[in-house]
Amino acid sequence: MDWYIQASGRRSVGRGAADVGTAPLSGESKAWETPPDEPGSSGGVRPRARRAWEALAWAAGAAGLFLVLLRVSMTVASPADAASIALQAQDMLHGNVLLHGWLTGDVTFYTFELPLFALAEAFLGLHAVAVQAAMAVIDLIVAMCATAVAVSGSRGIARAGRAVVVIAVIGAPELVPADRYLPIGLPDHTGTTVFLLLGCLLVDRALSWRWTAPLLCLLLGAGQLGDATVRYVYVPAIVLVCALQIARTRTLRSADTAIVAAALGSVPLSLAVRAVLRHLGAYQMVAPSTSIAPISSWAHNVAATWQELRTVFGAQAPGVLSALGPLFGWACLLAVAVGFGWTLSRWRTAQRVDQVLVVAIAVNLGVYAVSTMALRVTPQELTGVPVLGAVLAARTLMPASLPRPWAAALAAPVLAAALVPLCLVATQPSAFPYRQPLAVWLQTHGLRHGLAMYWAAPQVTLLTSGEVQVRAVIAADGKINPFEWETQNSWFNPAEHYANYVACLRSYPLFTRTAERVFGRPASIGYVGDWAILIYHRNLIEQVSPVVLPATQ
Repeated sequence: MDWYIQASGRRSVGRGAADVGTAPLSGESKAWETPPDEPGSSGGVRPRARRAWEALAWAAGAAGLFLVLLRVSMTVASPADAASIALQAQDMLHGNVLLHGWLTGDVTFYTFELPLFALAEAFLGLHAVAVQAAMAVIDLIVAMCATAVAVSGSRGIARAGRAVVVIAVIGAPELVPADRYLPIGLPDHTGTTVFLLLGCLLVDRALSWRWTAPLLCLLLGAGQLGDATVRYVYVPAIVLVCALQIARTRTLRSADTAIVAAALGSVPLSLAVRAVLRHLGAYQMVAPSTSIAPISSWAHNVAATWQELRTVFGAQAPGVLSALGPLFGWACLLAVAVGFGWTLSRWRTAQRVDQVLVVAIAVNLGVYAVSTMALRVTPQELTGVPVLGAVLAARTLMPASLPRPWAAALAAPVLAAALVPLCLVATQPSAFPYRQPLAVWLQTHGLRHGLAMYWAAPQVTLLTSGEVQVRAVIAADGKINPFEWETQNSWFNPAEHYANYVACLRSYPLFTRTAERVFGRPASIGYVGDWAILIYHRNLIEQVSPVVLPATQ
């Protein structure tokens, strides 16, 4: 590792890009060096006190942001996917750490969101409030990681300016009620950006440390266990940027070689860990969709990608501020586009972190545009773009330092742009859980175990804190089958579980007809809202088709 230390950091401290043959890094200077605006601060009392006040201010800002995000999360009803993650987290808390018997979706969240859900439920129990708290914590961690990368190399009021730019761009889609579930309502690729942001921060601030490459390998490997986006988007972005630096310097004995090896090594590492987990009886997961769409559909896919990109930036539909909501989203999208173009225009002198962010955004959009994902309405596949774009916009549009007159002039408008939209969203009324009437009716009538479609089953179970347990099924080929997504196989073992009713959505008659064909005439039927509850006096699980696993990993 000696060559790595020599090539990566010691020779680059205090030297320009021309000396080291690569773009300068904002974190190349030693962390313990005295900042230029604080002469002699190593032992002074006033600089230490100032740093303490700054740390206190950042901590207070993080606490305030969490409270705002928690209030915003209460304006979104927990969807079925979030409720399913909550049930998995509850199972982990009861000792099933490997999630034995679970068939998860194509994104497992096993190494980030799921543990945070379990932590929230350890304090708050299986409850919708726990889901909202967990989502607020996840968004806070994302915002903190994005801010840490954005403010790297800046000082003074410019640090705060970069931070509020990040918060403004990340919070833009929350102004649109129809899109608010994307960043705050369900665990998705937004949280996955933490693995890339931490990797960027590690390389940017600790390039000369001998353990940087191994830690990066472990970080990316852990990310791939929870989300394939790390493998197909973030790993290629890091490899491509560092490979270009290797080609430019024409030397393999460099830090970039170690980073490339670490990124590439994370792929077999994650596959090996996943194989060990499966050998130990851990969860099975639906294989991620990695199919390339026919070339004839690429033009349609590009148009769909542009539409979904506007959606994740909150520039697609009317928002809390009516017409001003989409305008704010457009402004954030434009800021990211300017940062993207600015980095491309000065690529040879751009910092490595900015290059990685640009390539990651481009790869994410490109993969989405040429894959079959764009044929469906899946904007959640692009939720990482605003986060990475927020960091890029902050780093390129806000200089590393500002003279006092500029700082005084920009402080108020920039702070307002970040805080006013989120505060306006926080004042919105709390969301009414749209499965609450069904859950209350089932509790009132003593119906504890039943079946329903996926978009209701986990939500009812969550809303009743597990007192009513409804399992997800689907009508297919004239049969009632277990839903092949976020399902625990043991739920459909009639020796262990019991179900004596089926909750049918009357606006979906195919499901109701199939249920009556499979289970026969019900003993009675209850009605609540748009729901018809077919009640029987026997265990319906005995007539549910056995679990047939789809293509899994």
